[in-house]
Amino acid sequence: MSSDESRTETRTDATAQAAAGIAVPADGIAARAPDAGLPPQRELIASRVLLGMIASGASLPDVLGALCKNIEAQAPGALCSVLLIQDERVHVAAAPSLPEAYRQAIDRLPIGPQAGSCGSAAYSGRQVVVEDIATHPAWVTYAPIALKHDLRACWSTPILGASGKAMATLAVYYRECRRPTQRELDLVNGATDLASIVIERDRSAAALRDSEASYRALVETAPLGIFVLTRDRFVYSNAALARMVGAASTTELIGRSIVGHVQRNSRPGLAERLAHTSKRGTTTRVEVKLLRMNGTEFEAELIATPMSFGGAHSIQCMVSDISERKRTEKRINYLAHYDDRTGLPNRNLFVDRLSQALGHAQRSGKAVALLYLDLDRFKTLNDTLGHAAGDVLLRAAGTRLTECVRAHDTVARLGGDEFALILADLAQVEHAEMVIAKIFQAFERPFTVERRQLFVSPSIGIAAYPRDGATPELLLKHADIAMYRAKAAGKNTYRFYLPAMGLGLSESLALETDLPGILERGELELHYQPQVDAPDGKIIAVEALLRWQHPQRGELYPDAFIPLLEETGLIRSVSAWALRRACRETRAWVDGQGRPLRLAINLSASQFKDPRLAELVEQIVVDTGFDAKRLEFEITEHTLMEDTKGTLDTLRALARLGASISVDDFGTGYSSLSYLKRFSVQRLKIDRSFVAEITEKRDTAAIVEAIISLARSLYIEVVAEGVETEAQRDFLVSHRCALMQGYLFHAAMPPAKMEALLKAGELARAQAGEASAGEPADRADDASASASASASATATETAIASAALQAVPTAATTGGAVTPFRPRSVQS
Repeated sequence: MSSDESRTETRTDATAQAAAGIAVPADGIAARAPDAGLPPQRELIASRVLLGMIASGASLPDVLGALCKNIEAQAPGALCSVLLIQDERVHVAAAPSLPEAYRQAIDRLPIGPQAGSCGSAAYSGRQVVVEDIATHPAWVTYAPIALKHDLRACWSTPILGASGKAMATLAVYYRECRRPTQRELDLVNGATDLASIVIERDRSAAALRDSEASYRALVETAPLGIFVLTRDRFVYSNAALARMVGAASTTELIGRSIVGHVQRNSRPGLAERLAHTSKRGTTTRVEVKLLRMNGTEFEAELIATPMSFGGAHSIQCMVSDISERKRTEKRINYLAHYDDRTGLPNRNLFVDRLSQALGHAQRSGKAVALLYLDLDRFKTLNDTLGHAAGDVLLRAAGTRLTECVRAHDTVARLGGDEFALILADLAQVEHAEMVIAKIFQAFERPFTVERRQLFVSPSIGIAAYPRDGATPELLLKHADIAMYRAKAAGKNTYRFYLPAMGLGLSESLALETDLPGILERGELELHYQPQVDAPDGKIIAVEALLRWQHPQRGELYPDAFIPLLEETGLIRSVSAWALRRACRETRAWVDGQGRPLRLAINLSASQFKDPRLAELVEQIVVDTGFDAKRLEFEITEHTLMEDTKGTLDTLRALARLGASISVDDFGTGYSSLSYLKRFSVQRLKIDRSFVAEITEKRDTAAIVEAIISLARSLYIEVVAEGVETEAQRDFLVSHRCALMQGYLFHAAMPPAKMEALLKAGELARAQAGEASAGEPADRADDASASASASASATATETAIASAALQAVPTAATTGGAVTPFRPRSVQS
């Protein structure tokens, strides 16, 4: 920098400092004093010594200390210091001639506009010249410290980095008040330029050392194996690689050829890829089999990158052991095509092989038979014995099926207990029956599972190419339909697909597409069929029955859509809606009539198995205010017996709420009356198929008599459903079955008609009560008179019912004693 430029910059700095409240001479430059310093030759020698220190890599404090000494040598009386700036504080880097106590006092002082010459210069980024420390505002806080050591003047210049930000300050102290000369300013400016280079260089070197240390630490502690090859030999290895190959230490690998650690078949490929990396200078990724020190091999992935190591052209490799990943990939690939439980092809591989078989058949003109097979009773055995036993049974079944077919045929497990077989290259489809005969013969032998002898039979559906379809999807669909027809025919049999089989399923599928939104569209309704006390015809209960008012198909009964609701998962929301609606409507009738009325609701198997059933019921009875003791759930015999523990838990939960249980369609299943007692069943409903024959078939009548007699002995009420004739009613009453339901009394009806029927019955009873009581009461007492009449009618009904029941003989025709029946409907 020229003298004119320096003078101009100093004046500019002086102006800025004055604006900041820092007092400086008017022109920012001390009056020129006689030049004093080293002779030019000695100054040159001092500079060369300083540059030599820098070139030799001397430490930063040493170089900055020498720089301060150089300034002090050229400016007699000067005491120099260099303070580094870090974290908004100054740190003493060099101050060879300042008192030690003063150095300690100024070390780590914060920067700011009143932090002395150095703190102010670091804060403003401009030169601060103070000729009298005692009076200058920048020293108001720290002047006592400086004056204590006889320091009177201080000029501080910021040392700027390449970014223009102050990295340090260079200060010149004097023990007398004075201003700098132009030569002194030039000397300081030159020194700050040199100090900037030295500090930047030191910081870069420190950053490089930190980076190298971080990289070294990263490499040494990395979980990946890292090594460097020079002419195919290890010249560096980290600890992870030594562990990976079973070496005692990294030094054991140095100097060894990589060839000795590569499996023989992998060597040519690896050598080619490494040569490509070296020649092209690009990164290469390769999978190889490497050898450990003990000769065992493992799958590895190498990422090779060219580099210079120790001045030689080398290759750096990162190695990861991918043995586990390879095993996982192999496992995933296996599971994508094979069933994990049986080892047979799964649906994906089966469809692929079926497509190939169909393509070959199309070219050869041969037939293909697809057998869809389901194991009868498997679910029951699986639930009873456990899934582990079920898996053993599935594997054994798969083995027997494989033994029944040819080597080029395919046996697959599609899921659950369903298997499928491809019989290819058949001269005609009927030849499949020979294989089917082998299958049935194979399944005649018992399966040994957990030292048990189990018998499982198959139900088989057959679809053939080209007769029943030309695509895998269509053949599977048709074989599935035929299999379900075989199960419906009694199981342990087979059926060939016929086009007529699909008609019912098509209708079900069409209905299933209409199910979503059925509640929102308001297409579901509840109808109610009364249960009556036969001797006097009094309605004691209503059974809620679902109806679907389909826009195109008209009114549909539950049998047509309940299974679809179960399959689609909509059964829970529909059940909740139906129960809530039935409780609300029945409570309105009870409140309006002032007399008890029981509500019966049908539960499907899936509803009854819902663990949240009791919680749902409790919430609904709370919301609607319906008395849970008036709530009755009807379940079938099959549902009751299917899972005794789960059934018992659900029944207990409902019993705690006060609800009762009725067994619907009784007599058509396999239940035991001892189980009915264990499950605390309150009512049995004799199936309508028995009621229809009691006056025509003696054996049916005997069955009904036995059901009634045994149920009465267990204090279980009996309800006969499907009563359509007076003869049927009379038979049932004569055998002490008073509760009935059927067209002889009332058909199922919409809520409005049910309400009208109840009102009509109450009106008739009220009128009968008024007639027996004599003259009607005054208008003012109409309400109390009506209540008295209703109570009188109820008492009359109870007496009539009791008398009618007592008139029936209390012993069986065989002469055996029978416990008198206690009609709960009358007691309620």
